[in-house]
Amino acid sequence: RCWIFAGTNCLRPAFVKAFNLDKGAELSQNYLYFFHLLEQANYFLTKVEETKDLPIGDRLVDHILSKPREDGGQWHMFVSLVNKWGVVPQDAFPETTHSQNTAGLKWVLDWYLRRLAVKVRNNEKYNRADVMNEVYLLLVKFLGRPPTTFSWEYLDKDKKFHRTEEMTP
Repeated sequence: RCWIFAGTNCLRPAFVKAFNLDKGAELSQNYLYFFHLLEQANYFLTKVEETKDLPIGDRLVDHILSKPREDGGQWHMFVSLVNKWGVVPQDAFPETTHSQNTAGLKWVLDWYLRRLAVKVRNNEKYNRADVMNEVYLLLVKFLGRPPTTFSWEYLDKDKKFHRTEEMTP
């Protein structure tokens, strides 16, 4: 998640200035990580569907199945996540045990996605919307439910209390 951390740090100065915050204020990396994993699952399923008629052993198929999702990310991926899903303050979607130690989450998600790949390749009954909802609920169990709206209470750097109305990411 270091690339998400780096990306949110690039946004931090504008965030700090907009709300008159101390320089230590943070945006939620967990929030963007949640949606990064969701987007990766969707991308993986797209690639599995596109290659389902190629044989196991095909280099492309083997590559897709060997890594259902990648750990790293790049600037354009960060920008796409922010543009699509927005950002929230750290308080609105804090870290969890599994966001700080992702090994178990990644193992379960990879296992689940490969299980879905078998269904797709065997032409078993498969509803993409239902599957993506299952992935969403799996991520909620590990990372929490990301807010669609939130009220935010904070002290600015002058120690003045603020409470926002309902905001969206």
